[in-house]
Amino acid sequence: MSVGHGNLVTTTASQVHIYNIPNWNTPHIFELRDSVAFIVQSQKYFCLVESANGIMVHSYEGKLISNPKIAGAKCIFFLI
Repeated sequence: MSVGHGNLVTTTASQVHIYNIPNWNTPHIFELRDSVAFIVQSQKYFCLVESANGIMVHSYEGKLISNPKIAGAKCIFFLI
């Protein structure tokens, strides 16, 4: 879960819900392939890091803006 720039971004194991803070009624929802490890928000976009797709940049309407691929990089998550 992440709050910032007038939006709340929450994730479940298979979905992302994007709420506009003044309007909690209808969130934008889209599906995921894997669970999200990290969320970063900016004024126009937010970034999700997931082990299956890597880095994904989305708009607050749920539209995929970019999915950059970094050669040789692997997403590995450690639980402490």
